[in-house]
Amino acid sequence: MSPLKDLLKRFQSELGVLEENLRSQLAQRQLDADIREIDSALHDWQQEANACKARLFTADERKRALNAQIHALEAEAVALLASPRGKSRAEDIAARIASLQVRRNDERAAIQSLREQQQALLHVIEQGEHRLRRLKHQLDTLRASETLHRAQATVAKRQAGEAASPESAVASARRARNAQKPVTGTRKLRPQPAATDATARVLEKLQRRAEKQAESKPSKPRRSTS
Repeated sequence: MSPLKDLLKRFQSELGVLEENLRSQLAQRQLDADIREIDSALHDWQQEANACKARLFTADERKRALNAQIHALEAEAVALLASPRGKSRAEDIAARIASLQVRRNDERAAIQSLREQQQALLHVIEQGEHRLRRLKHQLDTLRASETLHRAQATVAKRQAGEAASPESAVASARRARNAQKPVTGTRKLRPQPAATDATARVLEKLQRRAEKQAESKPSKPRRSTS
C-alpha cells in the first residue's frame, strides 16, 4: 500500500472514531438530560404524594370527629324521645345530625378521591423510578462501551503506527553491526598473520643476500711476524 493510501485509510479511520465519539457524547448528553428531567419529576411527584397522604390523614381525622359527634347526638336524641317533653329538642338534634351526616359524606367522598389520587401517584412514581434505573443503566453501559472503544482505538492506532514507521538510524546501525559479527561455533578460526610478518619476511630475505655476498668475497692473507 502506498504511503498516500495508508494516510487516507488512517485519516478515514480516525474520522470514523471521531464521529462515533461525537454520537456517543450526544447520546450521553441526551441521557443526562432525560435523567435530570425524570429525577426532577420524581421529586415533584413524591412531594405531591406526601401532600396527598397528609390531606388523606386530615380528612380521615375529620370523618372520625364527625362520626363521634353524630353518635353522641344520636344517643342524646334517643334519650329525649323517651320523654314526651323532649320531642322538640330531639327534632333540633336530628337536624344537626343530618347536617353532620352530609359533611361526613363529603369527607368520605374526599377520602375516596384522595386514595385514588395517592394510588395513581404511587404508580407513576414506581414507573418513573423504573425508567430512571433504565436510563442510568443505559448511561453506564454507554460510558463503558465508549471507554472500551477508545482503548481499542488507541491500541489499533499504536500498532498501525509501529508497523508503518520506517526503521530508525539507530536500529539500522545496530542491525548492520549484528550482521558483521562473526558466527561463533565449535570450530576455531585460523588466525590471520599480523602486520609485522611482512617486515620479518623482507628482513629474512635481506639477511640471506648479505650472507651470500660475504661468502663470495676472497679472504685476505694473514701477515707473518718474524
